[in-house]
This record gives sequence, structure tokens and C-alpha cells, in this order.
Amino acid sequence: MDIAFKIANSIRSRSLQRRLFKLQLEENDSQYCDLILHTDVRWLSRGKFLERFQCLLPEIIEFLKSRGDNYDCLTNNTWLQNLAFLTDITAHLNTLNVQLQGKDGTIIELLSSINGFKSKLILLKSQLNESNLNNFPNLKDFFEKQKCTVAVEIYCSEVEKLYNDFKRRFKDIKKLEPYFCETAFSHMKIIKTEFRSTLSDDHLEQCLRLAVSNYSPDYDQLVNDMQCHTSTMARSTK
Repeated sequence: MDIAFKIANSIRSRSLQRRLFKLQLEENDSQYCDLILHTDVRWLSRGKFLERFQCLLPEIIEFLKSRGDNYDCLTNNTWLQNLAFLTDITAHLNTLNVQLQGKDGTIIELLSSINGFKSKLILLKSQLNESNLNNFPNLKDFFEKQKCTVAVEIYCSEVEKLYNDFKRRFKDIKKLEPYFCETAFSHMKIIKTEFRSTLSDDHLEQCLRLAVSNYSPDYDQLVNDMQCHTSTMARSTK
């Protein structure tokens, strides 16, 4: 991955080189008009960077060749295969990252996303063992074009390491899962009684959010806001 960063930065960080590269992309009617710079502080940028670099790889090789740079690593099948795998697995991580973002998610929803991703990793490893690359589009495309052997054992090992890393990092949070589930279920039984059988799913979810959170409304402020709103409406009708 460091090689890809170095090559991209050598093009993007120099204004002349960047203009020449963008001109080449325009002449070739490329899908993209520029490379993306990677930012270490943002995980999502890594996935987007790898995806763009993978798509523009033929144009990057052509550009490096035109300016007389060494591009041997970009034609090495082992390096290219690893790049394809890294791009695919990072895309899966980005999907999880997006699911975990946002201010409206509950801890139960976050835990569900994490557990779902762990199950997904088990599936990915199983598919790799069977040489099923449907969930690895870049690796599959590389294999079909190059007609080479995929390093299944190596990639299965990497997926297993990722699974164990998730298992280790979230083992303490997992202990809280039964508690949160039991608490939410208890509140749901109290909220949704036989006298409130017509309660909608959306309304039930809102009631559960209030029941399991520590949020305490500022009733004085709410009353003041309502009074101001009522006064404004009264003046407008005169």
C-alpha cells in the first residue's frame, strides 16, 4: 500500500504532473478525472483511495512509462493480486464504517452491525476456501484477466486475523449485549400493553429510545418555546 501512496503523491503533489495526468485521463475518456490523496486520519479515505488507484492503474502505468519512471512493481502479479484483495477487504470495512456512523444509532443497532460483520468475515473466509470470489470483485477481475492462481491460503489467513482482531476489540462490549437486549425487551413489554395494541412500529421505537436512554427533556424550555409559538400565531391572526 505504501508503494501506491508514494506513486499517487508523486503525481498529485506536483501541479505540473497532476495537470499532465488529468489531461491524459481526459484524452483516454477515463471514468475518473483525477487521483485521490489518502488521509491517515480518515479510514474511509483509504478505501476510496485504493478503489480509485485500482481503477486508474492502466493509466497510471502509462503515465509513469511516459515520464521514464520505474513501474515494475505495478506489473508484478503478486503485488497486483495483493492490491486487489486489499481494495476489496477495505471496501467491506468501509461499509461497516458507514453503518456505525450517525447520531441516531442505538447501541443495539451498533452491536448488530458489528456482529453481522463478524459473521460476514466467516462467510468470506469460507468462500475464499472454495475459490469463490463473488465478494471480491477486484480479485476476481484480476484472476479472470491474468489466469493465475489466487493465494487463497494467504488471504484466508488475513481474513481470520481480521476476525480475531474484531473479536478481541469488542469482547467487552459483547458482555453488555444481553443486558441491553433484556432492558429493551422489558421496556417494550411495559410500553406495548393490550391497551396500546395499535401503537405503530415507529412510535414504539421512539418510546424505546426514550426509555433506554438517560435523556431528560428540559420541560421549562419546551413550555417557553410553546408559549412563544402560541403568541406569534395569535398576533398573526389579528
